Amino acid sequence: MPSRVADNIVNALYAFGFRHAYGIHGANSEDLFAALLRAPAHRRLVVTIAKHEFGAGAMADGSTRMTGRPACLIATSGGAAMNCVPALAEAYQSRVPVLALIGSPPTVAEGAARSRTCAQRPAQSMCSPSCAG
Repeated sequence: MPSRVADNIVNALYAFGFRHAYGIHGANSEDLFAALLRAPAHRRLVVTIAKHEFGAGAMADGSTRMTGRPACLIATSGGAAMNCVPALAEAYQSRVPVLALIGSPPTVAEGAARSRTCAQRPAQSMCSPSCAG
């Protein structure tokens, strides 16, 4: 089976010491969640599904503070991405490293008349100088 980008991301997360991922799956993040669950048992992150993106971000922040290991927040695009901002702002202000992986629609779909799309790059750039588009 050929390697997928999502599988490579999951392998990199494990290699860099991540053991927990928190989030809410959605149309633009489902491939990453599937890859997390596909990972071999001995290299699989513990995945916790939250009821709200802020809660997922707060859990990632708390996990990092309690374990000293980095944790990641996974969400989909649009409003879900914006719901992550308060938790990420708290982590940033407190100097707690939390990695946010936000699924994104193809760039040609940004701003289209579909729900849950927005121009994410400008929104991300307002949040942190560490955001990559």
